[in-house]
Amino acid sequence: MVRKIIVYILYAVSITSILLASGAPQVANWWDIAKPYFIVWFVTTVVALSLSYIDQIRRVTYPAIVCFSAWAYNHKIILTKFTKSTYRVYKLQDKSYRKLFTYTQDLFDIYLDHR
Repeated sequence: MVRKIIVYILYAVSITSILLASGAPQVANWWDIAKPYFIVWFVTTVVALSLSYIDQIRRVTYPAIVCFSAWAYNHKIILTKFTKSTYRVYKLQDKSYRKLFTYTQDLFDIYLDHR
């Protein structure tokens, strides 16, 4: 509930700032006048979208991190318990990063359904 309120506020700030940026006068240095509004618009839009779609973002980034960890352990770059565990799962998935990615996504989907 609080997250939705924050997202709505960020979207409102984003829309307001882009409207203010579009109202910059047609002068030679219009970019200097409108630049702060464009920056505020961009930052608030990115933050609002990130908060709105956090689970969709995590659904892609978590499997990517797991695949990277397995790759890093396989090439002896990072040798930790986590990377060793991801490498074991990688081996169980027939040493296929595609299968590991899909398997991790499926597990994340199960996590989301039971949350």
